[in-house]
Amino acid sequence: MTADQHSPASEPPRVEGATRRMAVTIDDLPVVSVARSDLEAGWSTTRGLVDALAAHHIPAVGFVNDSKLMRDGERCEEQIGLLRAWLSAGLELGNHTFSHLDLHRVSVEAYQRDILLGDPLTRELLERHGRTLTYFRHPYLNTGRSVEVRLGVDGFLSRHGYRVAPVTIYLEDYVFAAAYDWALMLGNGPRAERVKRTYLAYVEANLAYYETLSSRLFGREIDQILLLHANALNAGLLPELASMIERRGYAYVTLDEALRDPAYGSDDSYTEAGISWLQRWALTRGLPASFLDGEPETPRFVRRHARSPLRLALLRRVVRFREALRLRVKRPLARRLRRLLSRAASGATSRARSG
Repeated sequence: MTADQHSPASEPPRVEGATRRMAVTIDDLPVVSVARSDLEAGWSTTRGLVDALAAHHIPAVGFVNDSKLMRDGERCEEQIGLLRAWLSAGLELGNHTFSHLDLHRVSVEAYQRDILLGDPLTRELLERHGRTLTYFRHPYLNTGRSVEVRLGVDGFLSRHGYRVAPVTIYLEDYVFAAAYDWALMLGNGPRAERVKRTYLAYVEANLAYYETLSSRLFGREIDQILLLHANALNAGLLPELASMIERRGYAYVTLDEALRDPAYGSDDSYTEAGISWLQRWALTRGLPASFLDGEPETPRFVRRHARSPLRLALLRRVVRFREALRLRVKRPLARRLRRLLSRAASGATSRARSG
C-alpha cells in the first residue's frame, strides 16, 4: 500500500453505536465559486474541505471537471496542485465530465466525448498515487431524457471501466454557496452569517426528510450517499456539518461500501431533471408525486441573494428606466390622448345637437 492508503480519510474508524451509514461525495473539483476564481481562494476552499474530511475520517470521493485544470489549452500545474492535496490526504477522485456538460442539453456523442476528455489527467493523477479512476457522476444529476439514452450512456461508462455514483441526499447547497460568496464579496458580514445559520438548519431538515423517505420506500434506512459541492461555504462549515451527521448516528463509509446496499439495484426509469435517487426510485415504482412531499425548500431570501449583484443592479436600472419612461413619455401621451378623445366626444355631441 502507498502512504496515502493508510491515511485516516481512507480508513474510517467504526463508530461505536452508529446505526446509520453514509458515503460523502463532493462535486465540481477543484473548486467552484460564483465570485472568486483566484488560486488563493482555491487553496482556502481546498484546505478547509480536506482538513475537515481528514479530521472526521471521511473517505470522500471528489468529482473533477478537468477543464478547470487547463489554461489556454495547457495543463495548469497550480490548479492540479489542488487535486494533489486531495490525493495526499488519501481521498478518491472521480470523473464529472471535462466541462460539466448537461446530458439533457447536448447529444449523446458530445457527452461521451466530454467524458473521455475528463479522463486522462484525473486518471494519471490517481495512478501516481496507486489508485484507479472508477467513479462517474452526471453533472446536474441528469442521466438522459429517455431510458434508451440513459442505458446507452451507462453502457458506454461500463465499457470504459466506470461506475455511476448516484445520490440519495441531494441539497441545493450551491444556491446557499452563491448567496454566501456574494455576501462576502460585498463585505456584508451579517448576511453571510445569516446564510450560514440558515444552511445548517436546512441541511439537518433535509437529512431528516431523506431518512424518512428511505424508511417509507424500503422499510429501513439504506446506506445514504450525500452530495456536496467544493465551495467556500462547505469548506467553512464542514466541521459542523460532519459533527451534525455524526450526532444523527451515522458512520462514514466508502462509496464502494454504500453501493453494496441492495437498494442501489432498484429499478430506475426516471428521465426528468436531476433529483435524489430515492425520489427517482419512488416515481419509477409508480408512487404519486405527493409521496415525495415534505422536502425542505431553500428560503426565498437565499435565492434572492444568490443572484449576481451585477445582474440585480442591471435589473433595478431596467425597472427605473421603465418607470422614467412611463412618467416622461407614456403618462403625457396618455393625458394627450385622453384630451383628444374628450374633444372628439365633445365635437360629436355638439354636431348631434345642431343636427
